[in-house]
Amino acid sequence: MRLKFAKMHGLGNDFMVINALRDMPPLSPQVITRLADRKRGVGFDQLLLVKPASDGLSDFRYEIFNADGSCAEQCGNGARCVAEFVAREGLADAPLVRWQTVTAPMTTQRYALNDIEVTLAEPDFSAAAVGYLGADLQVVSMGNPHAVIAVHDVQAIDAPTMAAGIVARGEFTNGVNVGFVQTLARDAIRVRVVERGVGETQACGSGACAAVAVGIRAGALDSNVGVQMRGGDLRVRWAGPSHPLYLRGAATFVFAAEIEI
Repeated sequence: MRLKFAKMHGLGNDFMVINALRDMPPLSPQVITRLADRKRGVGFDQLLLVKPASDGLSDFRYEIFNADGSCAEQCGNGARCVAEFVAREGLADAPLVRWQTVTAPMTTQRYALNDIEVTLAEPDFSAAAVGYLGADLQVVSMGNPHAVIAVHDVQAIDAPTMAAGIVARGEFTNGVNVGFVQTLARDAIRVRVVERGVGETQACGSGACAAVAVGIRAGALDSNVGVQMRGGDLRVRWAGPSHPLYLRGAATFVFAAEIEI
């Protein structure tokens, strides 16, 4: 079977995006892993599927698979990319699109070419929401599980090794995305994220949101924060409890192609 796809990225966090609105066979973890191979396949951090919504409320359903073939609940950079994808493909009638996900619904707003804002559900700081069995880490769910760790200089640490040590403790029942955060000012932070099922990425939208949410909850950050990541900058806004969180940044189309699977 020949599979049409688009290659996209959000600040270097790269994706294979597929229009799955019509019937297509499910892709096995083995096929996804092969497609993710950067030497023998397309190469990506996550595979994104745009599917028909089934909730009667949303415009589309959005599904995410990590490079190792596992399913992911949420991806902020991916959300912006699927919003840009449906606009480019002429699938969306309006700049505002409602999405069904495996967790909470979300909306995307396209302001201009490659400029997308995602509205995410209120952060959940409970240990149960992230499947955390420990007691000494800052954790938050953005629809997917995050641990947020403050460091003096994110550029000076060995993030992958530190993240692996946290995962090896076995305190997260469904794995975790580990973010390392350096506070620069009340409205600026620098973040590196080692993603579950992928490894360290150039940027992580939900990881940026998690870091800002933890900082605002602690009183260390203002409600509108610029987030510097290795791939570029994001903007996160959160008014606090009982409010949704907003993530804005670039979503870039690279190329469209077909591959035989």
